[in-house]
Amino acid sequence: MRRGLVAIGLAAAFGGADQYLGSLSAHPSATAVSLLSAPWLLVAFAAGWTQPTPRRAMVLGVVSTIAALGGYWLMTLSPVEGAHLGVGAVRGLLFSQSVLLVGAFVTGPLFGWLGNRWRTDRWRVGALALAGAVCLEPLAHAIVGSAIRSPGVWAGDLSRTADDDLCRQREAVRSFAAPSEPPALKPSNLRAIYDHVIGQSKSLA
Repeated sequence: MRRGLVAIGLAAAFGGADQYLGSLSAHPSATAVSLLSAPWLLVAFAAGWTQPTPRRAMVLGVVSTIAALGGYWLMTLSPVEGAHLGVGAVRGLLFSQSVLLVGAFVTGPLFGWLGNRWRTDRWRVGALALAGAVCLEPLAHAIVGSAIRSPGVWAGDLSRTADDDLCRQREAVRSFAAPSEPPALKPSNLRAIYDHVIGQSKSLA
């Protein structure tokens, strides 16, 4: 019971902190971090990890995700953000972000259960799913046309699973001997990089 309450409290604090980061317009990296969705999956995963049974893990996963949303919304309507708490403001906020509640009832129990499986038998699928979501989200943003503009956030997400060998391979690709310099490795240049590599492959054929 105590672990569950701690998990809920930390989830609410996480939501409030995420919203606060988004308000730091003078710090683009902080704003970019606040727009990431994958870290929210960690809330349910960590909550589920604290529970001894799958059922309790799934329930706490939902509750913790909703608590995180509650912390996010409270910070949104707080004086810190220059807002005034009122019935109209609360109604408008809940209506505009109601889809997030629907998502909470999907990802909350799923990742809560995965967290419990990691605790009980070290089932790697859950951990890999979480790591994949965190590491691949910047690429997904780039594909749908909402690329993360902060190089630090882009590199930080990828570096969670990159080792020295992978870094050396990437540098080798970027310095590949060719008649023209390859495009800079940025989310917005993924298509240009692909075209460059294909062109060099054809020239060597």
